[in-house]
Amino acid sequence: MKLNSLRQLVKEELKRALYENENEPSFLEDLELGAKYKVYYRARDNQGEKDLGDITISITQDDINKHGGNISIQNYLTDLFNTDKNGRPIDTGYRVNGIRGVEKISSNLDELKKEVNEIMDDILQETYLEEIKTSQIEVGDVFTLSSDIGLFKRGDRVEVKDKRMYGNDVKLILSNNQGITDEFLLDIDDDFEALT
Repeated sequence: MKLNSLRQLVKEELKRALYENENEPSFLEDLELGAKYKVYYRARDNQGEKDLGDITISITQDDINKHGGNISIQNYLTDLFNTDKNGRPIDTGYRVNGIRGVEKISSNLDELKKEVNEIMDDILQETYLEEIKTSQIEVGDVFTLSSDIGLFKRGDRVEVKDKRMYGNDVKLILSNNQGITDEFLLDIDDDFEALT
């Protein structure tokens, strides 16, 4: 499989796996634990209904347990605004009257996505660097093998002893420090992936 095809396949699979099923939740049980959501809401006080903007919330397992897993976000916010940090009721002067929208702004998956993207970038970059064009190899070049090839094992240091045209191909003769020599026929534009 070509590197670009592999890169595209990985990106598509990651996108599918990490972004599916992101519907707007209406109950606490619909929210992803630990994810952060921006909730746009309205509230009513003694002067009438007001559009109060937004608040960022992050649902914990305790929240879900406390509300039985099926309380609405509106009721959750009302409870949040009208209790102190110990859960005792207080009068804030208003009650949440409606939710205009819920937007997921971060997720436990965000860190995973970032980490996976970094790992994939490293892997793809490393793979790219390992693909040395036959035309770039010169006599006297020394390489460490990234995989077994011919008589050589991964990790062997090999030197290019000879390079010459052989019909439409290039013939490379490699030798390691133990005196083992092997030859390879490659297309001039082929990647020699075992060399790093």
